This record gives sequence, structure tokens and C-alpha cells, in this order.
Amino acid sequence: MRPLLRLAALSVLLLNACYPPGDGKAPPLDEIYFPTGAALDGSWEFDRRPETTKSQYLYIANSDFDLQYRSSSLISYNLDLLSDRIPRSCNTNEDCNAKGDGWVCDTPTPNDTKRVPTYYCVQDVAKPCGDSGERVSADQVLYPGRCNPLDPADMRVSSVGIGAFASDVIWRPNCDTTDANGECENDPEGRSRLFIPVRGDSTLHWIDVLNDDDPKWQENQFDCGQNNGDEDGCDAAHRSGDTPDDNIDRLEQNPEPFGVDATEYGEFVVVTNQTTGTVSLYHDEGVKGPMLVSIASGLPFAPIGIAAIPKPTFAEPTTKYEPGFLVTYRNAAQVDLLRAHEEPPFTSDDSARPPYTRYTLRRAASVPVNANSLNFDQRGIAIDKSPRVADYDKCANTAAQCGASDECKAALETCLRSAHQPAVFAASRAPASFLVGAMTTDLNFVSGTSELPSFTDSLPLSVGPSRVVVGKVRVPGTTFHDGSSSYDLASRIFIVCFDSRRIFVYDPARRAIEAIVSTGRGPHALAVDGERGLAYVAHFTDSYLGVISLDLRFPKTYAAIVASIGTPKAPRSSK
Repeated sequence: MRPLLRLAALSVLLLNACYPPGDGKAPPLDEIYFPTGAALDGSWEFDRRPETTKSQYLYIANSDFDLQYRSSSLISYNLDLLSDRIPRSCNTNEDCNAKGDGWVCDTPTPNDTKRVPTYYCVQDVAKPCGDSGERVSADQVLYPGRCNPLDPADMRVSSVGIGAFASDVIWRPNCDTTDANGECENDPEGRSRLFIPVRGDSTLHWIDVLNDDDPKWQENQFDCGQNNGDEDGCDAAHRSGDTPDDNIDRLEQNPEPFGVDATEYGEFVVVTNQTTGTVSLYHDEGVKGPMLVSIASGLPFAPIGIAAIPKPTFAEPTTKYEPGFLVTYRNAAQVDLLRAHEEPPFTSDDSARPPYTRYTLRRAASVPVNANSLNFDQRGIAIDKSPRVADYDKCANTAAQCGASDECKAALETCLRSAHQPAVFAASRAPASFLVGAMTTDLNFVSGTSELPSFTDSLPLSVGPSRVVVGKVRVPGTTFHDGSSSYDLASRIFIVCFDSRRIFVYDPARRAIEAIVSTGRGPHALAVDGERGLAYVAHFTDSYLGVISLDLRFPKTYAAIVASIGTPKAPRSSK
């Protein structure tokens, strides 16, 4: 059997596999192994400290796809240490001044026309990759990037064991209390939380991320009950949904959890179940972690993509906002709007049991996808709230200049309700295309929108689009007298195409594909680090990370892989 056919056969087997934790060989916790999830923390929102405006850590969820181990792992990397090892892009020698004396920009030289310049800041143009050395040209076809891979051990912070076949990971800050606008006021423990859907045991893993001043942090950045069961892995209490005794209505997580997203502070977490036509709703109970509270059923057979709708800001809220989520399907040309509804407090006949609140996840509305011909097999979906945020800022400035009169309040509310609505983007596989739209404006709703998407554009893609990610890139700002320049941040949409080894970069302002990143085999998860002008792509097939330059001030390296983390390892079935 040919190698690719073996890998395809293994894929079919694993789609229906259930691999309980505790059997087989323990995984190496420091190894990137079939990565499926990538997430950054959000320190600028999390700890409110001005010195940590950038994300501090990258989290990678591995999947143990080939069943070599009994489970898999979650790894965190220090982004400052990582970025220090990444080549610095440049146009001229002046761009390398910050590196110190002796650094120059590796540009073309008139006496050596055969040498291909890197446009990196280097100390020796004959060794543009420094001590790591250059990758063999033939290897760059499968593993793009000029330089040999960096050792991930140099930047790894912590790791912990998780169940087999994790499908994604998301990060959310904790929030004990919120102000009148729903903004987080404090978090006395300085913790945040990761949520990971795991297919092997059909659970939602949850892991507390400790602040670096927590005494436990010296042992492990992650806190999920280690040494309480599996000594290297999360304990049963941190795997939610696998037992009906964990929740009021005795619900169990359906098989094949896949997509995951959550509200801004993780109060509600939603997981798609890709083979049962259901979507699960979890309510985070604080110290107890997320509890499975509702399962929306009666949906098309294969829900895949999920995106939490950003909570709108109102001038004077007149109704409680119910969190909403947009869902896409592999076998239906539609997008559904699901809402988390809070039921009235329920009082049991048992006097010893206090009243409790129930939550239900309901399909509130549905819209067909008709922006192209077939429209089936919708995959990733993402929402960019920046158009509405920009208009909200203008409204706030108007209100500040206006005053507190009734007329000003009315004008402010009208301004907010007429603001541009969040943009919505989706990837389709039949045909391979990128769908562009926005939430439909409807002033009958308090938020000014029905929160249903209307897709207006369809752009062709290469085969295998799977995920859509909203991020920011560096764009030229002010140019100074010495030739150096500052930068601004601008929104971009990234569409990951697994099969064709491509990542498309879409500029929503110009409504055009701006660049195409050539990746290694099986690009899967993507995390965009706009503040550093970098993105990190997890290559599923060969188990390593690629680092993409996203700084438009340096066009020669923009949208190119400039470094890789970890030595690529071909799947055993392909050897």
C-alpha cells in the first residue's frame, strides 16, 4: 500500500476511534507530536499591567494521531525567548541598528550574483542563519524556511499530559466580577484558563494557567490536578462531560468533540460534535470548572466550525444579552445562530437542595449560504469585531463632546445601533472558496443586528481550506529622519488550506488576497502574534512549528516562513 493511502486509511480508522487514557506508553511531554491546536494568551487584557502588552506564551495541543502513545500533551513556549531566536527582517543596514554593532542587512551584492540574499540582519553574510546553519535546498521543498530548525527545548516553559486526539485549544482570562459594561474588573489569583476538546475520551479538558508569581508556577505553569491519578497528566476532575454525575441534568458529552469557542471571559464554552448533529454548551463554574449544561440537537449531521459572537456595547442596555454562537456544517449549506439561554431559577422538591439555574442552548435562527454554486462543506468560521469597535469609539468621542442631556443620550444610542456590524468569514471546501460577509443590520434588535451573517463575496482558494483565523499584521507607520520607521497594526484574515499547503492572507480593507504563504505538509492550527509581527503554524503531518513573518515594512520576507521550531518527523505510515 502506498504511504499516502496508508495515512488515509489510518485517518478513517481514527475518525471513529475511542482510545481511553491509561493504556499503553506514556507520551513524551516535551515533544511536538501531530499538533492540532495553537493559542496565545492575551496578557494585555488578562493582567492589566502596562509592561505586558504583548502575548507572553504560545500553547500547543498535540493529538497522538498515530496511537503510538496512550495520550498526548499540551506545551507552552515563552514568546520572548522564541522571538529572540527568530531572524530579524530588514531592507537596509539601518534596520539592523537595534541588533548592535557589526550587524548588517543581508541584501544582494554586485560581486556575488549567485548568492540568494535572505534580507535578514546578520553578522556574517556567508552565514545568514548563524550557528544553526542553512537547511539543504532540497529539504526546503517539504520544509520551507532558509535555516535549520531551532530546538524547542530552549524556549519551552511547561507541559502536561492530556487525553488522546485533542482537536483544538483556546485561552480565556478568568474574571470574578464585571462592571456595568461587562468588562472584567479583577482577577485576584491572576490565573487564566485553557479549554481543550478531546476526542479520545469525549471530554472537554480544562487547565488553569498560573501567574508567574504563583508558588506552584516553579513546578509547572499548568494546574489540572496532576499527581491525582496520572502523575504527568490532568486528573478526572479536569475532564468534563464524561460522566452524568457531574451535572444537574445527567448529560454526557457526545462522541467526536471537534470545534470549540467561548465567550470573552470563558463563562460559556461551546463544542461542536462532528458526527452526531449536536453542539454542547458548558457553563464555567469557577473553581469547579466547566459543567455540561445543555446539548442542542436536531441540527445537520456534521457541525464543524464554531465562532462566539462578540458581545455588543449598548448606550443604556434595556435587556440582558444572551451569548450567541455561529455554527457551520460539513454537509449543509447553512449557518446557524445558537443562543445560550438562562432559564428561571429552578427549585427542587428536595428541601435540602438549594435553587439552581439551568442554561439551554437553542437554535435561534438559520441562514442559507448562497454566495457560490454548491456551498456545501463549510469548515472554519471567524468573526472580526474591529469594524464595530471603530464606530463605537467614534460614538464615544461624540458623546464626550456632547454632554449628558437626553438629546445626547438619544444621539449616542442611535450612533451605536447604526454602527458597522462585525465582519464574518468562512471557508468552504465545495467549492474551495473563502466567503466574506458581515452580520446583517437590523434595528429591530437592541444590538442593531440580527447577528446572522450575510455573505456577499466568494474568493477561490486552493484545495483543502479548513480554518479561518482573524489577526493583525504590522504595516508601515511613521518614517523617521534616520530611515527607520514605526509600525501600526492592521486586521488580516488567514485561511489555512491543509491539503494544498497554503495559508491565504486576506486584507478586508482592500477586499483582496494580499499574500499566499507556502507551508510544510499539513498546516493545521495557526496563532497570529501581531505585536511581534509573527504567526505560528502547527504542521500536523510532520509535527513541527513554522514561524511566519508578518511585517509589511519588509516586503522581501512578508508572508514567508523565516524559522521552524522542532525537527520535522514524517509519520510512521509514510516511511
